Amino acid sequence: MNTLNYLIGLFLLTGVSSAQARLDVHEWGTFTSLVGSNGKTQHGMYHEDEKLPDFVHNFGEILSPRQSNFLGRSGDCDPRRDKGCIPERMITNSFVSQKMETPVVYFYSDRQQPVTINVRFPNGAVTQSYPAPVSTSPTPNDEKLINGNTTYQIEVLDSKNAKLPEVDPTNIYSHARNVQSNFVRAGSEIEKFIFYRGLGHYQPRLNIHSIGLDLAFLADKGFEPQITFLVDVNSQGHAQMIRVRGIGHNKEVTVSGEIIRQLKNHDLRENKHVMNGEQMNATLLQALIGAGLYQDEAQAMLDTWSHGYFKTPGLRVLYILSRSEVEQVLPLTVSPRPDNLNRAFIGRIEVLRQDEELRILKDIESQCENFKVESLGRFAEPILRRVYEVYKEVATAGGGTHIPGKTDKLFVDLIAKAAAM
Repeated sequence: MNTLNYLIGLFLLTGVSSAQARLDVHEWGTFTSLVGSNGKTQHGMYHEDEKLPDFVHNFGEILSPRQSNFLGRSGDCDPRRDKGCIPERMITNSFVSQKMETPVVYFYSDRQQPVTINVRFPNGAVTQSYPAPVSTSPTPNDEKLINGNTTYQIEVLDSKNAKLPEVDPTNIYSHARNVQSNFVRAGSEIEKFIFYRGLGHYQPRLNIHSIGLDLAFLADKGFEPQITFLVDVNSQGHAQMIRVRGIGHNKEVTVSGEIIRQLKNHDLRENKHVMNGEQMNATLLQALIGAGLYQDEAQAMLDTWSHGYFKTPGLRVLYILSRSEVEQVLPLTVSPRPDNLNRAFIGRIEVLRQDEELRILKDIESQCENFKVESLGRFAEPILRRVYEVYKEVATAGGGTHIPGKTDKLFVDLIAKAAAM
């Protein structure tokens, strides 16, 4: 059912019903993390993939409750900074293992109506937003990114024409507008959705660890993913994908090193298990529609993150979170209560296997200070933190004692370089 047909049906339905305004709310977003061979998420997941427009509000910025005008940016905050104007001490004092990327909330109504929406992130905080919220915590005066609580007061408009802030059509933000949702207004700010981003920490309910070349998948009880894919992107930006089936609680599924070798062989053209190109995009699109999104919403999400999913080199898992996992990690309250609320989130987990960790460790030990941190890409910091753990594990194998030395200082320096990227 596409959005246009939905709106026509909604108009016909509400035209003969009571004066109660109908409200449907749809949301999509991505949680991005990196796990090592031990299956644990790593700190350092706060680096940006794509720049946002300058009008997007950064950490702690809100609307004035009296004038309903934006309060303005404070201090020496530069909105073009990668870290969204978050004080450095908050990053240092927090364990950031999840980057909540671009949740977008769409509203569908047969008439104009006020709506209040509250999003909580118990183990993190909302760090960027548009339109601006009326309240948000923590603030830049706090010490950690935790106990996030952000409230928006908007007017869902019935007009189909509105002047929006200009966005370069190549900017990642622009794709979310290609949806036939109602416009919303907060103060003087108008958009087709509520957009927000965040940083935080939690361990995914889909557990992934590796032994040698194999990958093992196991879901926590009550958090079985709807659908799971394993994606490999080579250094030329060519992607291939397989579906991982049968994951459940107490039901571990292993993808063998041989299957992963085939996935990584981008010269192999005849493999019925491997998807690429249009087949890959179409499969993920249908999965998102199956998760409750309209087709134009699913396409907007795919257009927004296709570069991160299918162009950024690396081995990654893409899975659609169960509704219970979404609600536990990111509780959302809408008032008045919507007739329908659909939330479709993809967990994007960057995966380091044992062989990759040991290869990077060998490169660092041989190249020392000449090791090029930038060669590890956007996820250099969490990768280096995990490889440093592996170095200490190797040093203490067999019951030995790790005595800090020159290699430890080298890792500290490399991680600092990665943090400053």
